[in-house]
Amino acid sequence: MPVPLSLRYNAPVCELSIPMNDWAKDRVVDPEPLVAMADEYRSPLVDPIGRKWWADGLPVSKTSLLVGEYADGGHGAMSVGKADFDRMIEEAGRGALVRVHAGGDGTVRAILDVYEQLRQLHPESMSQCQYIAHNFLVRDEDIPRFRRLNVVANFSPVIYYRSPELSFFEQAVGAETMKYFASIKKMIESGAHVYVGSDWPTGVMDANPLRELQVLVTRRNPYERNNDAPLGDTIGLEDAIRVMTLGGAYSMRKENEIGSLEKGKAADMVVLDRNLFEVDPSSIVDTKVVYTIFAGKIVHDANATGR
Repeated sequence: MPVPLSLRYNAPVCELSIPMNDWAKDRVVDPEPLVAMADEYRSPLVDPIGRKWWADGLPVSKTSLLVGEYADGGHGAMSVGKADFDRMIEEAGRGALVRVHAGGDGTVRAILDVYEQLRQLHPESMSQCQYIAHNFLVRDEDIPRFRRLNVVANFSPVIYYRSPELSFFEQAVGAETMKYFASIKKMIESGAHVYVGSDWPTGVMDANPLRELQVLVTRRNPYERNNDAPLGDTIGLEDAIRVMTLGGAYSMRKENEIGSLEKGKAADMVVLDRNLFEVDPSSIVDTKVVYTIFAGKIVHDANATGR
């Protein structure tokens, strides 16, 4: 029997984020015109409420700040400074949702410090779920701060399996720091709000949410069958579905409107050709979407002719 599964990817509101800086420093970024005209693009389907900063690059290229040292020395660096931190607090104080790319554990800690200052200066902002994107590395002692500060932890799980790229990652940061890689399970157990993003098209083949779901519960290569040991702690299927649905809704402050199949919420869902709780987790990616329902209407029918 097909099984309905509500996914963030079919949310009735698409949140847009305005780029506030350019971490690569290869072009001039002036966010002011976009910030000024953001409200012109707001609609029932689009909410340009996000403000996006790239606080660092990637640990594998030493463009992220680490708490410890890289394998060949040094701590790396961030691509933001006090002016950016002040602007983050300013935008959040205006009601915007601040979104920050942070890959290194040192960068994550620095951004949590900014959010700590935000909560002190604007106590009313505690109802706003600011977030940190990617969190490749997060020190154990910083994990409780996500819940305490109401900071949503975003993860991009489709790369969380043993691969040549992750081998380069470990070589760069060292085995000791690698212990803190992609700690999704610890973050969930801490009570923090977690959600999942594809990060497509950066470094991944597609944005297939079923592939991401499979990696969350197996931490193995989702592109080919293998017996590799999982890379890090897996999470249960129920938790994985929750972070991919309600987690995404919460990150947009839309948890009362979307993210689960409940009376009064938007009728957005997909119907799958199998019960995910009854299949081999390593075959989740083989699941087919039979129907996609958006705002109560079927917008995709796999059985329809001519489609």
